[in-house]
Amino acid sequence: MNLKPIAAKYGSDKCAWHSYGRIYDQLFYGKTVRKMLEIGIGYKGLLGEKYQNGAGLRMWAEYFPEAEIYGLDLREDALVNEGRIHSYQCDQGSIKSLRAAREAIGTGFDLIVDDGSHQPEHQILSALVF
Repeated sequence: MNLKPIAAKYGSDKCAWHSYGRIYDQLFYGKTVRKMLEIGIGYKGLLGEKYQNGAGLRMWAEYFPEAEIYGLDLREDALVNEGRIHSYQCDQGSIKSLRAAREAIGTGFDLIVDDGSHQPEHQILSALVF
């Protein structure tokens, strides 16, 4: 399955503005993913008026049709919960917030995509918690 048309369908920045789609296809094509987490959902004010909140989460839900998709974001107005998509507010820079998110969503992810704050210390905290 090619990720680029799915990303375009939902307006995800993963392929429209970045070339991640090609790399993601190389890494994930044919893989079985049953539980996935994306840190950093994104929102209109950051990504532009054409962006729809949850575009990346919807893209992953279609790309991995058997997976439960979880998202974390600092902003409550970025959260999307529909079907197999579950999202929670979380401050990636706070160990307390990350641990609370882990309590809510569990562990055992087949795939974690960190597109949150992009700060190395936050990425390390997230990796330690999940």
